Amino acid sequence: MEILVATAEVKQHLGKSDEVASLLIEATVVDQFENEALVLRAVAGLMSNGQLFEAIDLLTKVVETHPERSETRRWLFDCLVNSEQIETALPHGRRLIRERHFDSVLLFSMGQNEQRDREVQSLTVLSQRNPDDARLKVGLARIALDRGDFAKAGELLQTIFQQHPTFTPAWSLEAERLFLAGEPDALKSWLDDVPIEVKQSAWKYWAIVGNLAMQNAQPSVAAHAYWEAVRRNDSVGKTHAKLARSLQLIEDEHEWITLELLDDLTLRAELLERLVQEKDRFYRSDMESAEISTSIADLLAQLGRYWEAEAWLANAIRESNGDTAKATKLRAQIVSKLRTDLPWQTNVRSFGVLKSYATANLPSPSLDSFAGPQEATVSQHTTILGDDHRNSADFYRLVDESREFGLAGASNEPVMLSNGMIPLHSQLGSGGASLDFDLDGWPDVFLAGSYETVNDSDPDFTESDFYRNESGQLRPVRLAAGLMNRGFAQGTVTGDLNADGFVDLVQLNYGADQLFLNNGDGTFSESNDWLDQNEMAWSTSGAIADLDADGISDMIVLRYCEPDGPIRQRCRGPDGTVQYCPPTHFNADIDQFFRGMPDGGFESATEHWGTIPTNPGRGLGLIVGQLDETPSTDIFVANDMTSNHFWSRSLVDKSKFAESGTLCGLALNWRSRPQASMGIAAADLDGDHDLDFYVTNFEQEHNTLYLQQSPGIWSDQTHSADLYDATFDSLGFGTVAIDLDNDTSDEVMVCNGHVHHDSPAGYTQHPQLWRRSKRGFEFLPRRKLSTYFQEKHVGRAVWKLDVDRDRNVDLIVTHQGEPPSLLCNRTDKASLNRSLKLRLVGTISARDAIGSVVTVTCGSFSRTQWLVAGDGYMSSSDKVLSFGLGAIDAEESIELSITWPDGTTQSVHTEPDLELLMVQNQTTAFVLSSDSDAPMIARLTNESLDFDRAVSLNVHH
Repeated sequence: MEILVATAEVKQHLGKSDEVASLLIEATVVDQFENEALVLRAVAGLMSNGQLFEAIDLLTKVVETHPERSETRRWLFDCLVNSEQIETALPHGRRLIRERHFDSVLLFSMGQNEQRDREVQSLTVLSQRNPDDARLKVGLARIALDRGDFAKAGELLQTIFQQHPTFTPAWSLEAERLFLAGEPDALKSWLDDVPIEVKQSAWKYWAIVGNLAMQNAQPSVAAHAYWEAVRRNDSVGKTHAKLARSLQLIEDEHEWITLELLDDLTLRAELLERLVQEKDRFYRSDMESAEISTSIADLLAQLGRYWEAEAWLANAIRESNGDTAKATKLRAQIVSKLRTDLPWQTNVRSFGVLKSYATANLPSPSLDSFAGPQEATVSQHTTILGDDHRNSADFYRLVDESREFGLAGASNEPVMLSNGMIPLHSQLGSGGASLDFDLDGWPDVFLAGSYETVNDSDPDFTESDFYRNESGQLRPVRLAAGLMNRGFAQGTVTGDLNADGFVDLVQLNYGADQLFLNNGDGTFSESNDWLDQNEMAWSTSGAIADLDADGISDMIVLRYCEPDGPIRQRCRGPDGTVQYCPPTHFNADIDQFFRGMPDGGFESATEHWGTIPTNPGRGLGLIVGQLDETPSTDIFVANDMTSNHFWSRSLVDKSKFAESGTLCGLALNWRSRPQASMGIAAADLDGDHDLDFYVTNFEQEHNTLYLQQSPGIWSDQTHSADLYDATFDSLGFGTVAIDLDNDTSDEVMVCNGHVHHDSPAGYTQHPQLWRRSKRGFEFLPRRKLSTYFQEKHVGRAVWKLDVDRDRNVDLIVTHQGEPPSLLCNRTDKASLNRSLKLRLVGTISARDAIGSVVTVTCGSFSRTQWLVAGDGYMSSSDKVLSFGLGAIDAEESIELSITWPDGTTQSVHTEPDLELLMVQNQTTAFVLSSDSDAPMIARLTNESLDFDRAVSLNVHH
């Protein structure tokens, strides 16, 4: 052995590093690995040559021979994690933790299954040292896959397969790539050739098989496959959620599939997702936060992983300079549970049931059964009716006519430090609303405004504005209308709170919110006594709707962070300079639910309705309505950097709501990661008569298209819709679905703008517009759009109205650093195509009729729309449903079918190019005229005014 070591030293001096490693390995073998220092020296020699996998082979042999060597085992753990062999690494990490050999890096690395976005440099360096080993490219392939660059990932993986055709991590990544890229035939062929060792060990293989089974409408087979994935790796939240989802579809077929089983799997999925999010926060805190470590440990304890939980707490107490009292208290509770025979994962009831029944009672996956037609792709779902004009060079024209209409809101200049940093509370912008407050048929405009001081209560310092629409001209009337707004305004909520027929308004603030009741005489009265618990808080978006089905309007108000910290605390950047803290530095606040009282006012119902989530989010985007096939009011909340929430009426206790974002597929994106979600556009975006969502996110994340693929189940289809790349470098805020050309298919507009003035992507950014055509989805080049899209802005909120009542839907966009824009729809085809507008008034249901679903049928064509509240991001659109009908005849018969929030239905036959008012359980539909000579109420009630245009109405119960 001594001769081999001496020879290696000579070779080292001669610069022959490749020979050095070989000689040292030979020496360690001769020594039977007794000299640990020599082993590690050999490993260092291998790593200096980029021979990672040879180092893994050596370390594996040493650990098998000397299992007591913790330092060698740690080297092996780190090498396996870096080479994407996490399943092989985990047993070593568990032993190190149980034997008290851990630090923050090891703890953080345990269970990092979903995305390689942390340490990327080491494999790059190793690959440069040893370019002949293609396996070293697996990390780069993983990064490319995580970023959605499927072509690059495929090239890297093919290079690996040419050298190492049985390398398990590459097989798993390639199967995932083919599935996400929408190549089912190639995927099936690929899976046919999977080596047996991959099937035996790789959880991703089984997860992909489960996905294929679901695409082929085989939930029993999918459940079996997902269970195999969970058995192999019980640390991935999305596989638990998909397992629960597939079992839910077949629960009537098997007695052992109980509600308790589904709830347990769903809870574990949520806990695992929260664990990923908290570890992300821990990473962003430079891996030093005792508070976050305690939160992580609490989640691990709830998952039954007590050894890992205790390690996080012990490490926090040892390493942190901050307050560790909570960590110490929780550690004492966990230590009392530890004993030498305690398994790493304590018994999970649902796992016991599945072990007993799933394998024996569910059909085994067979790739041959996937040979039939795959589920329709996004492009196959696409149906464009009417005249196909979509090759027109300059088709959509949204023209900024703010000056022409008299809209001159404030610029909402953000607060800045001397170094140009923008504080968190000044980054989000403000919204507004369109509402017909005086019932003259013309939508009026409210613009929420913010200014530098958050707590200033002097109404003279408000930046909010209110405009009355006088037959197409906007006149400022805020003070005359009694809107004494004050505070740092964020979002705006509108709705008929007291069922008197006039729309009321709530201004949401960073501070106490303000509620204004419409007096019905052109003025409002401030009525903050209606608001229960109207304390200092950071409110963002809100909605008014009947949430408990008692016929009285309720309200939900989203909350962002706990309010004190963001305006007082400062953090230090990597260079040591004082900066404003990121959102994850502060605890998320709980969204507030308010129940409308019969005699007026609200009472807090958050606790009573069970709407305190296990994972509070920083709420920004909101849509409220009947969002799935179940007849009840649902709430979809887009959260910033935490899982999105989906609330619906509990099936077990009708007095409660249940959160099911994970189960229904809306909590996270395709990589099972939370995003910085902000705005929401809601519409039938793929033409299959159910409601889909488009959610905007931060730069380097991409906006997300959630298509409803079965009742109440959504899936991130951004990649298959080819909508990924265009938004990857943009920061999206408000977004809206709008049929700009009245051709029956919605376009989607996205407002972009950064929150950091020195962002490489640019503080000001171009807005975007995408459409659905016969080829699928596509973003439109700016040169084919109006001037507004060719210029850069710092866009924030956007909402809809028809400001000039020309039957073409217009938009208002708020910005930072410039006044709002009134984008009038001057698209030529919009006026040539037919359309129909509809207003709904509830009688048994709440007056705003939020939650109604309307289907228009004309010949073989039908289209469905949903009356929703919340309207995406800090705004409220005019509550009018606008149906584009395409190029049909003026005399074409149209059938309107309405399902009201209480489940009753009405239908009416009408003709195009009308604006109708339909009242629940009334036998007449009223035609609204844009003639301003007669009062609106007279036009609604005096049938003789439009007697020859009255429409007979059929009512069904």
